[in-house]
Amino acid sequence: MNRIAITGVPGTGKTTVANLLKKNVMNLSEIYEKAADGREEDGTWIIDTEKMATIVSNESDEDDVIEGHLSHLLGISKIAIVLRCHPTELKRRLKKREYSDEKIQENLEAECLGIITNECLEEEIETWEVDTTDMTPEKTAKEIEEIMQGSKIYTIPNIDYSNCIMDLY
Repeated sequence: MNRIAITGVPGTGKTTVANLLKKNVMNLSEIYEKAADGREEDGTWIIDTEKMATIVSNESDEDDVIEGHLSHLLGISKIAIVLRCHPTELKRRLKKREYSDEKIQENLEAECLGIITNECLEEEIETWEVDTTDMTPEKTAKEIEEIMQGSKIYTIPNIDYSNCIMDLY
């Protein structure tokens, strides 16, 4: 399995950047309905990750990029690239999307604590982080291409926003 997961909290640039890559990309948001067991009261999909993994395995090729904030939890990628963003900028991006205050808070907390990176490490996936805070989508895509080609090396975790957590309260 050589699929590469591009993951991160909402607003870090996953979809925009993945669509700039020179690889076939499967956007998980496009299969939510097929992989869901309905919706929460707030409209959030209740995703069955096993069902989603089966769909992705059947509908993508071994060298495709799988984009979405659940992509690292499907058990079908050996490499995860986690897009990160400073909480101040992330808040701006999520407000622009008209996320509820509760959803913004939840995602800012996850970003400050590096939840996605930690999940990747727990899954024992080769994990990379890219900070999208001040990068254009094109530059971020170039950085990801370099990682996929094996020409970038980082120590993980290399991005730490934990000092921002108290600013949320």
